[in-house]
Amino acid sequence: MKLRTQEMLSDFVAGDIAWRKKELGDLRHIAQTAGGPARRQLMTRCAIALMYAHLEGFTKQAGRAYLEYVAAQKLTNDQIAQNFLALTLADMLASVHASRKPSAYARAVQLLASGGAERARVPYKTGVDTESNLSSRVLQEVIYTLGLDYSPYASKEKLLDSRLLAKRNHIAHGENVQLDDVDYDELHYGVIEMMECLRNQIENAAALRSFVRAV
Repeated sequence: MKLRTQEMLSDFVAGDIAWRKKELGDLRHIAQTAGGPARRQLMTRCAIALMYAHLEGFTKQAGRAYLEYVAAQKLTNDQIAQNFLALTLADMLASVHASRKPSAYARAVQLLASGGAERARVPYKTGVDTESNLSSRVLQEVIYTLGLDYSPYASKEKLLDSRLLAKRNHIAHGENVQLDDVDYDELHYGVIEMMECLRNQIENAAALRSFVRAV
């Protein structure tokens, strides 16, 4: 199904975040009611891995959905916002990077020589790359790619890098990570806040047509 309208985009993003929030909420309840310290620590370690998975998964799915919506608007290269033009050009160059043949760069040359009249080919299937390691640096690049404002996430950099991502990596390597109730709740609500922020930004950007280059 192509995401051609704002309603379709909004429905997709709302549906994707809804099941993630429910799963995280259910897991939090299970962790809080688990009997015994050892059982609770087991559940909190599972929760850290799932919190990270949902944040990365939603960032990727919602971001790609927005790119698909932008691509479906059939704008030309001189109409589309510069971040999407940069993404389009980067995708073209990446596909021919290993080639030494001038002919391999024909599409990129055509884009530059056409004066922008050619239809923009936004690579929505591959345009959002979380690198399977969603740090604040990677998130900042994703937010730029989507043409959104990174400032709401700046206050969450320590939570994302030092607490969520680092703990998830330790767990993935079999280490015995401990997490108290306060840390758990801060991570839980911090992840949900970041997902909600991205959802709101995407819906607002679509409604305001922020993907169109300002004249």
